[in-house]
Amino acid sequence: MVNGKKIWYKGRRLLDALLDHMLEQEGLNSADELMFGGCSAGGLTCFLHCDYVASRMPAAVKTKCICDAMFSANVPHYDGQVGFPAGMKWGYSAWNSSGSANAACAASFAAPADRWKCFFGQEAAKHVKTPLFVLNSKYDSWQGPAIIGCGTALEACPAAAQTYWVQYGKAMAAAATALPTQHGAFIANCRAHCQTGTASAWSGTTVDGVAMGAAFKAWYDDKPGNHKHVEACPGNDGSCGADKCSGKR
Repeated sequence: MVNGKKIWYKGRRLLDALLDHMLEQEGLNSADELMFGGCSAGGLTCFLHCDYVASRMPAAVKTKCICDAMFSANVPHYDGQVGFPAGMKWGYSAWNSSGSANAACAASFAAPADRWKCFFGQEAAKHVKTPLFVLNSKYDSWQGPAIIGCGTALEACPAAAQTYWVQYGKAMAAAATALPTQHGAFIANCRAHCQTGTASAWSGTTVDGVAMGAAFKAWYDDKPGNHKHVEACPGNDGSCGADKCSGKR
């Protein structure tokens, strides 16, 4: 209820209507390939709906997903405040999202009251069966204020926040490396958010000498080799390893 009025959320109906239209009116039913993705809130949508969208496609359509900027973890702010998880827990209930979370992720929680935790990319991604590519900065400029609790670049945060954020980045790197083999990842130190919309970052940001776009294409084309390009060094903004940062935000 908002100001005494009942609010209806119809996100799943809108998604289904869009898919129906694309399949029936726009020729998606005869497509060879579908790349489903988004950044920021759309990146979270990618983790949540990648398998569902793939299930709606004809078997002949090669479906993959690219999830940009919301490979986030369910953690409090560095100072102990609950922060972002409280909003996700509220939203899962308020939006009646039990049918929108990744089904395998939801099933992994015996208690229905815990299934809101699937609204975090790091939790959802490990259950997604459709091949997906994770794109994120360890020092994401949105996750800084929303999840870490510091709205500036790493080096300008309080000392306690810097330590916390570096550990958060290490945990993100470990989570990306541990993803199922069909998934790819590009996790750099460069402070950014929504990198798929930045041409300079796509071609200029590198991890161990491999450009973001080249890493994605090799994964998409199913070329042999490692498809998880994860900067292990904890430094920020290309201060270590072979990272090169371009298109900073």
